[in-house]
Amino acid sequence: MAREVESVYGEALFEAARDKGRLQEIYEEAGAVIIGLDENPELISILENPSIDSDKKEALLKGIFDGRVDELIGNTLMMAVEKGHSRCLTKILKVFIKNARTELGIGEASVKTAFELSDKQKAEVEAKIKDTAKFKEVIIDYKVDKSLIGGMIIKIGDRVVDSSISNQLESLRKSLMKGQQANEVKS
Repeated sequence: MAREVESVYGEALFEAARDKGRLQEIYEEAGAVIIGLDENPELISILENPSIDSDKKEALLKGIFDGRVDELIGNTLMMAVEKGHSRCLTKILKVFIKNARTELGIGEASVKTAFELSDKQKAEVEAKIKDTAKFKEVIIDYKVDKSLIGGMIIKIGDRVVDSSISNQLESLRKSLMKGQQANEVKS
C-alpha cells in the first residue's frame, strides 16, 4: 500500500529532527510556518501553479524561509516543491506536528461547557486531563455550548466523557421510556 506524500515527507522531517535532537524547537517552528502559509493564500497559489517553473518556486521559498526557519523545515519544503508536491506543504507539517506531539508527550483535547470557564477552572481541567491521559502538556480547545445546560464534554482522541446535564437528562428520558414500554408490555 502506497503511503501518502505528506506522510513520507512529514515522517522524514520528524525522524531528522529527532535524530538531531531538535524536535521541540522544530515543532514550535512548524506551527508558525503553517500559520504563515495559511495567512498567505497567494503564496500557496503561486507554489501550486503548474505553469511556474519549480526553480522559481524554490527561489521564492528560499527568499521567504532562508535564515528564518530551521534548515530541516526549509529543506523539506524545498524538496516537496521540487518534486511537485506544493499542494501538500501544510499537510506535511501537520504530519510532522502530530508525530512530534506524540513523542514529546503533548496531547490535544476539546472541552465543551455551558458557560465560559474561569482561568482557575481551566487550570483544574488541564491538570485533570494531563494526569488522566498521562500527558506532559495538553493543548485544549475550549468551546461554549449553552445547550449543555451545565457540566462538560471532554474529548481526547476517540475518547469522550460527557457529564453534561443535557446528556444526563437524555439518559433519564431513555430510562423512563424503557420503563414505560416495559409496563405497557406487562399490561
